Amino acid sequence: MPGIHIHLAIAKEYIKHHPEIKSQEAFFEGSIAPDFNEDKKKSHYTKETSNKDLINYLNNKVHLYPFLQETNIKTDYNKGVFLHLITDKLFFTEFLDKEYLKSVTYSEYINDLYYSYECTNPIIIKHYKLPMQKYEKRIEENINKMKKVRGIVEKEKNNILETNKLIEFINEISLINLEEYQQKYKNWEGE
Repeated sequence: MPGIHIHLAIAKEYIKHHPEIKSQEAFFEGSIAPDFNEDKKKSHYTKETSNKDLINYLNNKVHLYPFLQETNIKTDYNKGVFLHLITDKLFFTEFLDKEYLKSVTYSEYINDLYYSYECTNPIIIKHYKLPMQKYEKRIEENINKMKKVRGIVEKEKNNILETNKLIEFINEISLINLEEYQQKYKNWEGE
C-alpha cells in the first residue's frame, strides 16, 4: 500500500483542487485512518487470498464496493477515507510494475516497498511541504509495528518507487472526482 506520506501528499493536493472540502483537518485524518486501524483487512475491505500469486493478492487488498455499501461519503472525514481506499486500489492495480510483481515473493516485495518508503519519504515531505510534526510519532509507531508484523528483515533491497512516477501518481490521484468513483462502484460488485 502507499505509505502514509503518500496519502498525506495526495490529501494536501486534493484539497487544493477541490474547494468543497471544508474541514481540512477531518479530511487529512480520514485520508490516513485506514492505515492506523488495528485490523487493516477490515479497514481496507480485503478479500482473503493467498500471497503466492502476488498480483492477485494485491488486487484483493482493497475493495470499494463494500465500503460504499456501509458508508456515506458526505463528510470530509469519510471523503478522506474513500480517497485513501481509491489510492490504495490504484496503487496496487495500476501503479506497481507487474513484471516486478511477477518476479518476487511477497516477502521480497514487502522488504523492497518499505525500503522504498525510506528512500522516497524525505523527497515527498520536501516536495509537498507536508505538515509532519502532527503525524511523525504516529507514523513512526505504525511503521515499526508493520515492520515487526510483516517480518521486515535487513537484506538486499530495491527501491521500487521511482520518484518522478510517484509524484505523477500523487498529482493524478489528487485530481480524481470522488463522486464519479462513488457512482462507478456503488452498485458494482465485480471488483
